[in-house]
Amino acid sequence: MASFGEHVTYDGLVYQIVAVSADAEPTYTLEPVRRNEDALTRVITSSQLQMFLVPSGGDRIASVAGSAIEVIGSRTAVATALAEGYVRVKFDSQGGTAVVSQIIAVDAKATAVSAPTKTHYSFVNWYYNAAGTGDAVNFSVDTFDDDTTLYAKWAINTFTVTYDSNEGSAVEAETVDYGEAATEPDDPAYAGHLFAGWYTDDSTFLLEYDFATLVTANITLYAKWDVAGTVTFDSNGGSAVDAQVIASGALATEPEDPVLVESTFSGWFYDDDTFLDDVVFDTDVFTADDTLYAKWV
Repeated sequence: MASFGEHVTYDGLVYQIVAVSADAEPTYTLEPVRRNEDALTRVITSSQLQMFLVPSGGDRIASVAGSAIEVIGSRTAVATALAEGYVRVKFDSQGGTAVVSQIIAVDAKATAVSAPTKTHYSFVNWYYNAAGTGDAVNFSVDTFDDDTTLYAKWAINTFTVTYDSNEGSAVEAETVDYGEAATEPDDPAYAGHLFAGWYTDDSTFLLEYDFATLVTANITLYAKWDVAGTVTFDSNGGSAVDAQVIASGALATEPEDPVLVESTFSGWFYDDDTFLDDVVFDTDVFTADDTLYAKWV
């Protein structure tokens, strides 16, 4: 701990301690020794065992001490070294709101402090290491025999993305960290309907949800369904063609032509006897289940 009469340095100037309070954490009163702004030059002796501060153009100033104090004004300094029998407990909130350190007697308990706050995080506890591992601090039991820094541990806030499938098969809710994107689930199923996406509104279905959106609050997404119809392809003895489930009022996709030995495929038709009503896949829409028939020549 610094003493009365010693010199200390701050911001390139030299001060002398002219008063020291008797507190456990003393307050020092300083008088400036140099009143100009000339830079100080560090000079190290040949033995490199001592370091002095030398005002430019002036004589060497010996017995400069200052590692034990921190100057906080032009005339006042606060001790960072404590009186004998005391230790300091510091609180590193790791990005949270500041918590004032405590000076306590050796082997005494620190006083439990109010939890700091940190935007988008929840306070977990105080720990003896920055990683927040091992036992948490127990202020009702733990004592301190040396200067100690305690570290805040934080848990990022999480939010729930709820999926309302609107009579479709159930979709499990998802927990997402603040600022992360939800993972798009597998499409639900609903007999006679075609899934048309997730929306943030369940009445007009105008706002389709973008799964690249970063989640910052709880949210419910609603499944939109289109009435569906099945278009079946009867290849009349040719190779099989998969059926298509499409939204009511939509176009079907023209499939690859089927094949039939010693026959030539001549198109798809709505009737399988006269083959007069051919299908035009570019324009024909389907509003209900329908069967299309292959014509062979």
